[in-house]
Amino acid sequence: MGSGGVVNNSSAITTPLDPRGTDDNIMYLYNQRGIMEICRWSRQPLADKFMDWAWDIIEAYRDGSLAVVQPAQQTPMLTEGQIEQIIDEKLSQFKSDALAELKADMEHKYEELLKPAKFNITSTTKTVVQEPMDIMREAITPLAERLNDNSVGHNLTFRRVYAAMDVSWQVRQSRYRNQHGNKNRPSKIKLIADDPKLMKMFMAVVNDMKSQFEA
Repeated sequence: MGSGGVVNNSSAITTPLDPRGTDDNIMYLYNQRGIMEICRWSRQPLADKFMDWAWDIIEAYRDGSLAVVQPAQQTPMLTEGQIEQIIDEKLSQFKSDALAELKADMEHKYEELLKPAKFNITSTTKTVVQEPMDIMREAITPLAERLNDNSVGHNLTFRRVYAAMDVSWQVRQSRYRNQHGNKNRPSKIKLIADDPKLMKMFMAVVNDMKSQFEA
């Protein structure tokens, strides 16, 4: 200790304050080490307890029984450019996922449109799902009976209906072969069964012919 109870170690003393400019009123500010120096030289019971605690810490550190906790590393702050890059990457990924989902949905709908059309015939008891060709044969049978058509599969009546339909069959058949890569010419009944518009036209012609007999 120095004169007047002042710790002589310069590292334990901060800048002295002298409000009046006289040596009798000098004020000293002590840092942590300076406070520990004061406790080391003090004879107060509380100072003794503090020094005992300090020595316990030192001994525990030396023999390895003291767990030293490393300070947590702070996450570096992102710059404005890095933030914009992250946002651009997230937006790009979002657009890519959205386009892929839209493409898959459109492909699914396109496949559904290419499937052969099926029509529901509702009876008083239940709904029966029939194939288009079966519907055509069922619809044309009463007309064939009125025309006394005894040909196989009512082919003569089918030909009359085909002729009454306003359709360029050769163009339709050529287009079908090009679209499906089929070398064989498709039958007219198949063209109608695969095309809902032709099916609607076929049914209208059949109903019109049947109404002529009922008039």
